[in-house]
Amino acid sequence: MDGSKSRRPVQTVTALSQLLKLDLVTDFTKGQESALAGVLVPLPGDTLVCWQHESIAAIVAAIAGKNVGAPSSWAPERFDLVWTLTRHAPGEAWNFQQNLQSLLPGDLASLPSG
Repeated sequence: MDGSKSRRPVQTVTALSQLLKLDLVTDFTKGQESALAGVLVPLPGDTLVCWQHESIAAIVAAIAGKNVGAPSSWAPERFDLVWTLTRHAPGEAWNFQQNLQSLLPGDLASLPSG
């Protein structure tokens, strides 16, 4: 297991979790993407995962497979994207979408290619 001491994912979502009055779950760390995916798949409703960029594609692949249309890696210079996996019912195929946040000055106006 790789593990990570990075606090950035927690720092990124702390204000949102406080606003929504939701507890953060910090039971998983880098290197445990497959285990995290196993917990996420059966959950009902929406779930937000904030993770280190270099390992996000592994979570998507563990949830939806490698042929869902997601990039094989996160563009390391991009901090203005949200990856979304959706499905209409348990057992149905997952759909992948990459979205621009376009919230801050300097956010780019286009999705990464590739």
